[in-house]
Amino acid sequence: MTNLVLTIYGYDQDPGPLWRYHGGDKHPEVRQWAWHLLEEMPYAIAFLEPQSALLLGLLCLGGLIESDYGGYIPDFKTDREEGNRFMALVRDTTTRFTSHHPELPHSVYLTVQMKVTSILDQFDEMRRHLLG
Repeated sequence: MTNLVLTIYGYDQDPGPLWRYHGGDKHPEVRQWAWHLLEEMPYAIAFLEPQSALLLGLLCLGGLIESDYGGYIPDFKTDREEGNRFMALVRDTTTRFTSHHPELPHSVYLTVQMKVTSILDQFDEMRRHLLG
């Protein structure tokens, strides 16, 4: 399966990360776009390469610098309700993918399930690390 990469243009002059919005959205249109992508096509996360899956989490939730992970990780701490919503959408990925594409071979569903499980494990580890 091909991996997708998220690339966002138009913010090249902005020196900071797009997801840094504590105290008010820095780029609310980018954040709204990320949530819209996850809500409308949550199964797309199964096809994102790992860095882009992390980027989607950062764009939806904001980011915190975490030295244990060598950089930014999604902020599950500031707004736990939003973090729970994000994780629920990611968890629902396989079910939504199956219902949208019932014609595909079973091997495709297994591949999607393995990829989503890997992404969920990473996000769960980061969330546990932040929340203790």
